[in-house]
Amino acid sequence: MQIAIPLKFFKPWASPMSRLFLQIVGVAAFCMQMNLAFAADDRGKPVSDGGASLKEDVEIAFPEFEVAYLNKLAEDDKLVLSPWSHCPGCFVAAVLEEEDSESMTLSVAVLQRDRNTVKQLAANEFKLKDFNWKNSIRLDLAPYRIRDKEFAFGVRISTYYRSDAHTSSWTTLHLFRLSGNKIARIVTLDIDGSSIEGGSISRGEDGSEDGKEGGDEEGTEGLHSSTVHIGPLAPNGFYDLIVKTTKGEKSVKSEKVLQQEKSVEKYRWSGTAYEKVK
Repeated sequence: MQIAIPLKFFKPWASPMSRLFLQIVGVAAFCMQMNLAFAADDRGKPVSDGGASLKEDVEIAFPEFEVAYLNKLAEDDKLVLSPWSHCPGCFVAAVLEEEDSESMTLSVAVLQRDRNTVKQLAANEFKLKDFNWKNSIRLDLAPYRIRDKEFAFGVRISTYYRSDAHTSSWTTLHLFRLSGNKIARIVTLDIDGSSIEGGSISRGEDGSEDGKEGGDEEGTEGLHSSTVHIGPLAPNGFYDLIVKTTKGEKSVKSEKVLQQEKSVEKYRWSGTAYEKVK
């Protein structure tokens, strides 16, 4: 499926500066016609004019979805789209669908724009476990180099739960590889998390939670945070992934650190995915 993009054509005798000017004018005209701009934040969500319907780029990424449904997903932070600098003219789109109380589907697509068309290079969907809590997604397009001239891209899924006695949140990073017309998930990592046990949540005058811990019970908060680093080049021609993790526990009231430990894990390409080196 393709759409035409009304860009300017350049006269062969035009000077380089004239060509650049005409190109800028053409791109500006396209943006005004399509009413599309990209958010300058790390979620990569497309921005439309005051909540207008999502534009043709997203429809090309997920042609099986109705536009109204895509709008709802975007409002719930379950649809993201952003340019991907490591693939010329490409951008990545992802949609998270919560199907029932136990499962959800992550759909991922890579599109490419040239002078006058936008086309879908590849798309795939992945089944995930759903804990029936609040979920949201954002793109992680950091330079995850897996080979000398090849980069992976990531989707982060954040999950959040809160009650009067318990609060939990965590983020999972899914890295994907674009190979030809296929997208494969190559590793899934727990990036960060927090879990508060004990204590209680105080409420404001209107009954809403104000986020402060109350009561006499000394609650504890378990924390973990991981960062992904590109390691040395392995003999198989792929770079290792190094995951550095800090885990700990602290008091909710005093924020005193009760315990903390650090670890380093290595992941190596196995031929189809990254696996932990034991």
